[in-house]
Amino acid sequence: MAFDYNEVVAKVADTLVRAGSTFRQDKKDAYKRAIAAEELERAKWNLETILENAEVAECNRSPLCDDTGIPHVFVEVGPNKCVTGALLTAIQDGVREGLRQLPGRPMAILEKRLHKLGTVLCGWSRAAKLTGKVAFPIGHEDLYPAGCTMLNGVKFYGDREPDQVVSYAAALIRENGGIGKPTIHCFRNEYRFLSNFWEAPVSYKGLTYQSAEAAFQAQKCIDEAEKEQFTTLRSNEAKRLGRYVQLRPDWENVKLSIMEEIVRAKFTQNEDLKELLLATGELVLEEGNTWGDTFWGVDAKTREGRNHLGRILIRVRKELQGG
Repeated sequence: MAFDYNEVVAKVADTLVRAGSTFRQDKKDAYKRAIAAEELERAKWNLETILENAEVAECNRSPLCDDTGIPHVFVEVGPNKCVTGALLTAIQDGVREGLRQLPGRPMAILEKRLHKLGTVLCGWSRAAKLTGKVAFPIGHEDLYPAGCTMLNGVKFYGDREPDQVVSYAAALIRENGGIGKPTIHCFRNEYRFLSNFWEAPVSYKGLTYQSAEAAFQAQKCIDEAEKEQFTTLRSNEAKRLGRYVQLRPDWENVKLSIMEEIVRAKFTQNEDLKELLLATGELVLEEGNTWGDTFWGVDAKTREGRNHLGRILIRVRKELQGG
């Protein structure tokens, strides 16, 4: 399915901001009718305050007060459809962008089965400080909307029932490789083979490159013939040249899917690398780096990053495991 990555990100972000800071007109009208019909002064005052909160939030473009209600957004995709791959990534990035523009309320999950294991799955730094035992932190934007729960006396709001929260948390855990599991934090030394810079032949779309990095950088080119010059380059040379080619106009929309195809080719075409990847078992794969790449990896200092390369490696490993 063809789509514009940037357009999806922008629309999701705008939808989240509008949902988090405004009441629809029909909802405002419903509150006004309820206020007019309410006979108890205390109840009338509560309704008026909720409506006033909503008007202030809309005017200031700020988050709706918790007492006003938690917005939730439904995306209709049709029957028997599954949102995965680059489209799912675009939606997730749109949520992150929306929460940068309009920060959401702090949220966390404290679920009994996880608690029995002595772990707490949470998505906000304050919750981490409160519990002191966060085994697997996940950005609060990934948990939006979460469930309503109590954590050390602090209430976290959301619109999901407890069972839904557990299911949603489990899905996030699976996607990110597990909870409380050992992690490969950088692709160096014995794990250098996980890096795209590892020298191993990769055949992609009719050409054979010396590394996954060279294959990836070549795909930036508009001219097909121009890609051939990358076939003889080492990884660092290819990365350097990739900064100066005329970039194909759809690059931001296709780079994630291209990266996944190339990583898959690397580990299916080289049996020794396949065995090394499988040997990582269920370890979480994290492309930690010191140069601030928070898109493909994780900043080693701030521990922030989307870790797209690590997530791709985990998906490819699961495929090779027969999952």
